Amino acid sequence: MASKQGKPAGDVFLLAMERINKVSFFASQRQDDANEGRKDELRRLQANECLVFEDSIAGVAAGRAAGMRVCWVPHAGLRAVCRGMEKEVLDGKMEEVEGRLLALEAEGGEMRVSTTDVGKGDGAGKKERIVSDDGWAEMINSLEEFDYARYGIRIEGWG
Repeated sequence: MASKQGKPAGDVFLLAMERINKVSFFASQRQDDANEGRKDELRRLQANECLVFEDSIAGVAAGRAAGMRVCWVPHAGLRAVCRGMEKEVLDGKMEEVEGRLLALEAEGGEMRVSTTDVGKGDGAGKKERIVSDDGWAEMINSLEEFDYARYGIRIEGWG
């Protein structure tokens, strides 16, 4: 998938949405043919109807830049490094997060988390949901914690 700019620009997500719309258009054309030429109105997917699942800080910023909702599911090491900065990440304030991480490094703080530290105080093993100030992004520890109902997603045969 070629996009104009990589993350943290939202181009890659906007391109994916356009491709979904294009595929939907061609699928609806085939359906119109099956309906003996009757045209069913096709509604294009809008950015504010999309939900991005991301594991990176740049990806959260990209989803926000595209005008999409974001569910951030960072791995345990990144979650530990970003402890206390979750809101800034979720609000798409990538420069502020990078600045704080650089300041931490300059102060001699440890930005790397050893494999023995993962799981100690980083939220692992407990449900945790942090939401951005505007409610358009959230952080969860695992996709198993994703609340389908919160987003109006209903899966037939589940619960």
